[in-house]
Amino acid sequence: MRIQLQQAFRAVILMTFVVFLVQLHQTGDIIHYINPKYEYLSMIGAWLFLILFFTQIFRIWAITKESVHKQAHACQNNHCHDHDHHHHDHGDGSLTLRKIFSYGVIILPLATGLLFPETTLDASIAEKKGIMLSLGNNGQEGNGGGAKPEGEQIPLEHTEPDPNLLTNTMTMEEYESSMEALRKTKDITMSEELYSVYYQQINQEPEVFVGKKITLQGFVYKEEGFSDNEMVLSRFLITHCIADAGVVGFLSQLDGANELAEDTWVEATGELRLQEYEGKEIPTIHITDWKIIEQPSQPYVYPIQIQYL
Repeated sequence: MRIQLQQAFRAVILMTFVVFLVQLHQTGDIIHYINPKYEYLSMIGAWLFLILFFTQIFRIWAITKESVHKQAHACQNNHCHDHDHHHHDHGDGSLTLRKIFSYGVIILPLATGLLFPETTLDASIAEKKGIMLSLGNNGQEGNGGGAKPEGEQIPLEHTEPDPNLLTNTMTMEEYESSMEALRKTKDITMSEELYSVYYQQINQEPEVFVGKKITLQGFVYKEEGFSDNEMVLSRFLITHCIADAGVVGFLSQLDGANELAEDTWVEATGELRLQEYEGKEIPTIHITDWKIIEQPSQPYVYPIQIQYL
């Protein structure tokens, strides 16, 4: 009984996907690729790849038996040449350019995941996407032609909850209570859990928060044309995966900001003010206290989903 090498190769690809996904979950690196709310979907994917792997194992020999049986039956009826003429490729035929291309498309994500070191989205990506300094302002586009940032949130009051997102949720009552507390407090802390909704609310009602103290963490990003004391404290907002990551941040004023390199992580405290930027007033931070910090183990922030029932 002859082993079909192409079928065996497909089995190896499937098992490699299983190992790769399981490794990402065991190390915790999976959250650097997708929203943590989708972790369970990733595990389901790993199980499906495993099931397909075991199915593929049987195909390695089953196709050979099928081919031999068909060829013997055809020859018995003196139609050996007709059988060859009408032969269908069940995966054990010769390699073609089409097959090679298909294998390449499937192997590419594995090769990039296994061969290239994991990196965190940084200022160079922010420059290409453009940074969202307010909900109504996409900021300057990198190099004068970058794409607008993806993943922009619409007001949560009108957002239908995604049934696939089972964590990092709050009820409408909890959301309204949090927003009311945000309006009343004089000292705002932009925690990772509430960063997206706080950021959104401050941009929707900037005049309510003028003069309030705010503390946040972010990496330094600078646009061409910024003054020496201007920078943006930025975070990547991931809705589903890093492919839809959008950059959000506050334009900040800091004496000596020009001495801080891009991608430097900073924890800063300052006062919220309004400043005109590209013809629109946006909330900005006048930094009064700051320090350089290590990049957080989870550098990204995620939207909160509202439960209506």
